[in-house]
Amino acid sequence: MIPKEPHSEEVYYYHAAFIVHHWDSAYLIQHSIISCLSGFYGAAYPELRVALETFLNGVIYDCLAHPHFRSNAEKLRKVKGFRGSKSFKELIDVLGDKDLENSVKILDLVIEEGIHPKASPSRYIEQLKLWNLLGDQEESRLKECYDQLSAYVHRTIPSYSDVGVRIESDINWLSREPVIDEIIKFMKFLDTITETCATVTLNLFLPTATKFKDKLDKQKVMFLANTFEELGNRQAREKLDNLLR
Repeated sequence: MIPKEPHSEEVYYYHAAFIVHHWDSAYLIQHSIISCLSGFYGAAYPELRVALETFLNGVIYDCLAHPHFRSNAEKLRKVKGFRGSKSFKELIDVLGDKDLENSVKILDLVIEEGIHPKASPSRYIEQLKLWNLLGDQEESRLKECYDQLSAYVHRTIPSYSDVGVRIESDINWLSREPVIDEIIKFMKFLDTITETCATVTLNLFLPTATKFKDKLDKQKVMFLANTFEELGNRQAREKLDNLLR
């Protein structure tokens, strides 16, 4: 989705706030997979949830760096600051009508202005829906996935602990033997998150990719289109096919 040089830098910087969070999110997902396959589910689920939260933060801040998103940010304006800190409302007011060509500069502004919003992933997801970065079904799936991951993280149900998982599966609770059913459950969460976040990424980059339509690597776009086709996402496939025309 990023064009060839010399235009690649322009697109990279325009979405830099998203890209740095995306890298961090991918790193956390790798660790969560390793934890899961090693039998450490108490680490795998929290890492996967934090990966999702990191991704969402990246999209939110990247979008807020550009005025056409800030003009429709009702859900974010309702998010209060942590322990009385400034939140998105104050950040939006400070930015005014500026369009940050390097979106990562918004992260410096967040630190300088003492912006500290309360974590509100459900509201972030709702905001992405308002921005047309998510569809109705995707919004619902992502919310449900986050709620289920949160239950594992907080462990309010005994069977959600590492010990409980093994006892419920009739496995020695002192062992680190992998639990096949738990791996399958984890992979379903992972599938939902990666597929849905891939759609958000596509929708986020599409306007800038369209701007540089003739400068894109057609083979890479075709590969991406085929990947979405395999995932059964025909709408995403059609959007990418339009870039190839």
